[in-house]
Order: sequence, then structure tokens, then C-alpha cells
Amino acid sequence: MDVSLIGLREHPEQGIATISSFLDEVDTVFHELNTYLSEATQNRLRNYFKVLTLNPEHSEQFNPLIQRTTKALQEALRRERQNLVEVSFEELTAEYSEQELHLIGQEISVIQLTVGCSVGCPSCSPMALTGVRRILSWDAIQEICLNWTESLSKNNVFFHWSSDSGDWKDSSGKTFRDVIQLLAEKYNYFPEITSAIPKGYEDEFKDLWSSVENQMRFSASNINLQRVLGEVPSREGISTSD
Repeated sequence: MDVSLIGLREHPEQGIATISSFLDEVDTVFHELNTYLSEATQNRLRNYFKVLTLNPEHSEQFNPLIQRTTKALQEALRRERQNLVEVSFEELTAEYSEQELHLIGQEISVIQLTVGCSVGCPSCSPMALTGVRRILSWDAIQEICLNWTESLSKNNVFFHWSSDSGDWKDSSGKTFRDVIQLLAEKYNYFPEITSAIPKGYEDEFKDLWSSVENQMRFSASNINLQRVLGEVPSREGISTSD
């Protein structure tokens, strides 16, 4: 990625101020972009944000630059997300024999929709990669459900492991809500949903939360409580422990 696209070469010798809302906004985006950017570009970004935090007296002067940088970071992340590899069912199962696939189908308990997670909770599995790298294609999800239908409810299959189902979004715009709808309407299956609520997933989470059929848990961090809990209908059994 050309670092000039995100304004790093403008006023490099001057202090650039920031406001807390700006840093809050770019923090999540930058965290995920670290997955894709070269080490040199990551270092330039770190230096850029360090300068921002050290010079608060120039905030009004550099607000236009801050806004352009924020917009450019968001656009960069959007482009990178569009380049995600969608894994087909054939690719997913290519290394297994028919007998092995039969055994996998009988014992399956987790369907991981993405490789990597945009949230990066410190208490998650050490196998969890920061940033979404690959996703199951919509066709792959349909094939998995079709081939291993009986195991869905029998094994209480869930859709998160070293990942967050809220990160799943394919190139056609389908989201995890479409996966839930497929499972409910075609297979009468309502999986347990656990989420750290990735940024941008708030509205969809609240929609799923309002459906009593769904078994839902979410990371009740102070940030999530502020972002979501006060805006969703109360439900029996909610826990607000971290």
C-alpha cells in the first residue's frame, strides 16, 4: 500500500494534534490494518499517531488532515476486506478422503466462518489471528449444512472458534444474519451465538438478540455495554461479567 494515500507525507515535520474521538475511531481500523500492511508502513503509522497524541495544542489547525486521514484509513480497510479469500467447499475438503469426510461430518462441533478475527480479545484462543484473512464462501456454508445436516443439532454445532461470527461477510453482501436465517428456515436449527461484537456489527447483533430462539452471549466489556447493552431489549439471564 502506498503510504501517501493516507496522508503520512503531509506536514511530516510538524506536530499534528488529535482528539480522543479521532483516536477511538481509527484504533480499531488500524488494529485490523496491521494484518495487511508492510512492517515499514506500520511503523510510519505508529509514528504518525504518536505525533498526534503529543501535540494537542494544534488540533483545530490540523482537523482537516485528521479527517482526511480517518477517511483514507477507512477506505484502505474497505479495500483490504474486499480482497479476502473466499474458500469453497471443494478447497476446504480437498485433502480428505470420503471416509475421512464422513467421520468429520459425524463428529463436527464447530464451523469456523473466518480465519482471523477483527476484535482480538486477549483472553481468546492463542490460535486466533488478528484480522480476518479468509472466510468460508456462502456456497461452502450451504454445502456443509447440506452434507452434515444431522450433526448440526445432534452435536450442537456453533460458529465461533478463534474467530467471531460477526466478522463474516461475503463479496455479495451476505452476513451472519443470512447464515442464521438459512439454519433456521431450512434446518430448524438455532445455534448458540457468542460474539465480541465487531465494529459495524452492532445493528445486526441487536436484531439477532431480539429473536428469542437464538441463544446469545456477548463480551460484556465496558465498551460493549456502552455501545450495545443500553440499546437492546432486556432478556432474562443476561450476565454483565467481563
